[in-house]
Amino acid sequence: MASGVPGYVRRYTRVLRALEVLAYYPDGLPLQQLAEELGTTPDALRTEILAYYLAEPASGAGAPMPGVGWLSPSGTEDDPALAELVVLTNPQALADLGVVRMTVDEMATVWRAGRILASYEPDNEVLAEALDVLGEGWFDGPAAEAEPGAELVSVVRAAIEGRQRISMTYAREWRPGITERVVDPYRLICTSRGWELDAGPLDDTGDPRTFLLANVQDLHPLAETFEPPAGILATLDEHRARLRVEVSLPQRLSWGADSQADSVEVVRSDEETTTLRVTLSPPYGARLALIMAPALGDGMLMTERQLGPQVGAFASRLLEHHGF
Repeated sequence: MASGVPGYVRRYTRVLRALEVLAYYPDGLPLQQLAEELGTTPDALRTEILAYYLAEPASGAGAPMPGVGWLSPSGTEDDPALAELVVLTNPQALADLGVVRMTVDEMATVWRAGRILASYEPDNEVLAEALDVLGEGWFDGPAAEAEPGAELVSVVRAAIEGRQRISMTYAREWRPGITERVVDPYRLICTSRGWELDAGPLDDTGDPRTFLLANVQDLHPLAETFEPPAGILATLDEHRARLRVEVSLPQRLSWGADSQADSVEVVRSDEETTTLRVTLSPPYGARLALIMAPALGDGMLMTERQLGPQVGAFASRLLEHHGF
């Protein structure tokens, strides 16, 4: 497989291939021989198979995967951690391969959701242990990278619950510079960009401000408290309304959309250009500018063209700042 394929996809595929191979050997195979055929080590393959079967299926998730047995050289049942032979115990169920226990995207979703929850509950030892087991088997180890800003989540969450103002040093996202701010923390969410804080006081137009925790250099709650404005949750939802826009970009620059969009869908593509449907959070014009500016005029806004002046103005300032 290509090196760009995520590790957990390679591991998932390897487990399915292992079960397919075992279907041809009703008496089982030495783990060493099976691992050599799949281009891995016995210890790694054992860990992957066990991690897969220890992952609980989602509720109502369809037919079960075929079972795996672990045997000693004499053919008797053995400890999975020590067994030298592995056997497919339910070959007739092979047709269900990959239908479920858990599909690869479900497992990735569970992994990310677990890490997000762990940021909220840093003292949850049961969750931490479960993530370690799943991480070591599938996701490059228990110390896999957390969502940006995760180390501040418990502090910010406590401030939100206690309605305490927060003082922070913040590196601005859209304009250069570092500022000192005191904010009213309203809501904390995790997006494709990491942890984000929606906070006040509201500006003159009634909008909140959003801060990326990854850009916070220092943060501590204050003794001073605040009262959230009436209807603040509805205001936050409106502030985060998403917009779907189609853009055309040179093929070599299509990667830029991933850093700014909540989701990216390829509409059409050829050797030179690609048209993407991107789902954006505010500020729409600034995010589109960051996606399109590297094209240096070769990109095109296919829909929502009323955003063109905003995109052009922000892109011009961005390119001028970088000397273009």
